[in-house]
Amino acid sequence: MPQQDYFCGDSVRENLRGKSLRGGAFSAISQAGTIVVSLGAIAALGRLLSPDDFGLVAIVAVFTGFASMFVDAGMSAATIQREKITKEQVSNLFWIATALGVLVALTLAALSPLIAWFYGDPRIVPVTLASVVAFVLAGMTIQHQALLSRAMQFDRLTVIKVVAHTLGQGLAVLLALSMRGQPGAYWALVAAPVTRALVEMIGSWIACPWRPGPPRRGVGTKAMAGFGANLTGFNIINYFARQSDTLLLAKFYGTAVVGGYDRAYRLFILPNQCINSTVQTIAVPALSRVASEPERYRRVFTRIVRLTLIFSMSLSAFTSVNADLVIRVMLGDRWLDYAPVLFWLALAGVGQTVAHTSGWLFASQGRGRDIFWWGVFGSGTMIVSIAASAPFGAVPLATVYSLTSTILIVPACLWWVGRRGPVSTLDIYRAAAWPAVAAAAVVVTSLLIGSFFTLTPLLDIVIRTLAAGVAILAVLIAVEGYHSPRSMAQMLR
Repeated sequence: MPQQDYFCGDSVRENLRGKSLRGGAFSAISQAGTIVVSLGAIAALGRLLSPDDFGLVAIVAVFTGFASMFVDAGMSAATIQREKITKEQVSNLFWIATALGVLVALTLAALSPLIAWFYGDPRIVPVTLASVVAFVLAGMTIQHQALLSRAMQFDRLTVIKVVAHTLGQGLAVLLALSMRGQPGAYWALVAAPVTRALVEMIGSWIACPWRPGPPRRGVGTKAMAGFGANLTGFNIINYFARQSDTLLLAKFYGTAVVGGYDRAYRLFILPNQCINSTVQTIAVPALSRVASEPERYRRVFTRIVRLTLIFSMSLSAFTSVNADLVIRVMLGDRWLDYAPVLFWLALAGVGQTVAHTSGWLFASQGRGRDIFWWGVFGSGTMIVSIAASAPFGAVPLATVYSLTSTILIVPACLWWVGRRGPVSTLDIYRAAAWPAVAAAAVVVTSLLIGSFFTLTPLLDIVIRTLAAGVAILAVLIAVEGYHSPRSMAQMLR
């Protein structure tokens, strides 16, 4: 079997549709397993650990998540997006990422006492020191995974991520069981991301045979780093907008409230995150390879987006309308005070899933500056709304977050990304029309079942899920291009 050429896009462009669809099918099946593992871990850990445990680790996760962006610095996207790259360029990016991983780890470790002082919780220091190990491991993983994605070897990439995630979550549950009720039970949550990073590094080096050479000057790395810098600038701004709620709630209300808010947020974000990250892994390389063919680019984008949104918009709508039931089944009755938080966050997710696809357009078209300036406006607006509502509590914050996102930020994002390039704003709205019908059908079926039947929580959510699946399938069959089971099967070939 010939060795994969990771550095030229010609081999990938051949049979692009087949590779994209096969990769999509494999990733979808694997991500379904990831969702099951994650939801199982959420349910188990929610009953084994306290809100204070989750809140403590959530505070540290804000800072570690922010720092992790400097390790990648957008250079993985630069590797994927480039039509042609050289071994020397990728080697340079590898050493840059590795050095950044070490530097970021040392910096955050040095800042941990200051963070602990700000929040008045000395436990933050040891938790941070343990967490930063993942940065060093990530720096040694990024370019290998970028090359696998560039070559559209999604089967290997997905297996690595699923196995790493499963082992990390499994270890967390085992540690939580062994330390249940003890003061240091939160260490179960710390162990999961470090384990995942270690397994991903080992798996990526095995799956991708490329090995970095020594650093070299004058090989064109600067331009790639420039694209990455714009993308990282956007990610930093966007990250602060998404995490400012945790930072402010922790300051005003402490770890217990943050823990409850964090669990509701995870239930809202996890399934859609799995769907979107899987499709993005496929969409950005596929779109990048056809960026010079506007009509083909538009067709590929519309086809991917329509199918993705039918599931992701429906999932957000289902979570929102069934927020009480989801909390009761997944976390238990002691978390029910946070059901309104889940309702509003998931409602915002209906529109956010559409806006999320704009990132595929920015990245595949190399529009680093556009995505940066969008981040300045969109994230800045969100930070202001969160800062104004956080002093009033978790539910008012979630309400304002949802309304600001749906009414202002999502429409503005779609206008901004559609003003340039082969895909217009109207194209995106058209692609989202049938998915919106599917989401509405899911809401109606859930409300009807809730009105006519009184069931145990577990049976209730199972029946509503099955009914939602039937509604989604009906819309899939009705949509032009998905009008028969045969045509849907052809998409996955």
